[in-house]
Amino acid sequence: MLFRTRKKPKYLNDKIEKEVKEKGFSVYNYISLKELILTARKDFLGILSKINIALMVITIILWIISYYSSLFFILPVFLFIIFFLIFLYIFIKLIFRTKLFLYISNVVYTKTGLMISDDYLYYSKDKKKLDKKLKKYEAIFDEYLSRSSNLKEVISKKKKEVLDESVKTSWSIVKWMTSKRIGSSRKTGWAVLIVIVSLILYVMSLYVFYYLWYFVLYFLWKIYSFILWFFISFKNKIELKIKNRTLWIEQKLDKMNIIYKVLKNKIDNFKDWEISDIWNFTEDKFSDFYNQIDLVLKDVKDLKFLIETSKYSNVIDFNIFKTYLKKKFNAPVKDMVWLLEVYEKLLNKQILEFKRLNNNSQKQELDINNIEILDKNLEQKEFVLNKKLEALEKNKSVLKRSILV
Repeated sequence: MLFRTRKKPKYLNDKIEKEVKEKGFSVYNYISLKELILTARKDFLGILSKINIALMVITIILWIISYYSSLFFILPVFLFIIFFLIFLYIFIKLIFRTKLFLYISNVVYTKTGLMISDDYLYYSKDKKKLDKKLKKYEAIFDEYLSRSSNLKEVISKKKKEVLDESVKTSWSIVKWMTSKRIGSSRKTGWAVLIVIVSLILYVMSLYVFYYLWYFVLYFLWKIYSFILWFFISFKNKIELKIKNRTLWIEQKLDKMNIIYKVLKNKIDNFKDWEISDIWNFTEDKFSDFYNQIDLVLKDVKDLKFLIETSKYSNVIDFNIFKTYLKKKFNAPVKDMVWLLEVYEKLLNKQILEFKRLNNNSQKQELDINNIEILDKNLEQKEFVLNKKLEALEKNKSVLKRSILV
């Protein structure tokens, strides 16, 4: 059993558990860069939801003051300062989160425990410590380890709570004032109009600053992507190296399967007399296939070196990964050997057909010159096919030697 507990820990999902069982380890992207930026949008809406009513009341008061004092700049300046301070606060929080992001963006799971924030914690004996640490990160990022992110849902909910509710509240105030006939006199009518204008200005400011922040974060994400990529590359994080190397191996194994399927489809759909015409296609595909074999074996060697010379050398059993690799790697290689044998049989079949034609008694009905030309052409084609068979046999031998044991 992978985990000796009755109940699977909530920081594990089926995909990770399966991957650890098959490969001996799993590198999980706890929080992506896009999700990191989304937390800033969530924070903005979270702050507004707390100060919304108070800010609305202050906006009304300041607009009344500015109207009667003719100092119309008071309200715009106040709103600008408030939103600027909010953005500044969120940006500082984002920098703090970014520091944590660099440590926990990729979490390495093994058979016995997981490495998070440069701290290896065992599933059994460090359970309380691990739960405490993950609750802390959940509070910071609004995302629990190995679960799907719900940031978009939280943002959508808060957006309705702040922006849509502000419109509804403003409309309710206007309806209440008109139903109570507050503006029945000329003097109070102006007061009602001032309140309505202030509410419109406030709601407009919410939408303007929200979408302004939305676009700021979009460009910030682009800049952040480059800066963090540069920083992570410079820092040379071992987790990211292991993750990338494993991903490259998987991609090349997938490509080997694709090459085999393309070539099989080509051979399956050619007629007997056309089988010799696909030799160049077969050679190209085989060359590409064998190139992927070389690249996979090189990446596996590099991955082994990365793990054995890192802090994971005692917690990741690379032999488990080798067993997994053998199964994934040998399948397309054996399939390709089988396909080359099919192609070999088709070529042999065509050689026999050429020999039959060469011995055909009906040739006697042709004049001597035509017989000689026909014989020469058939012998030449037979010679070419025999050469192809020799090359095919070498290719098969190369593939068979590549099979992992």
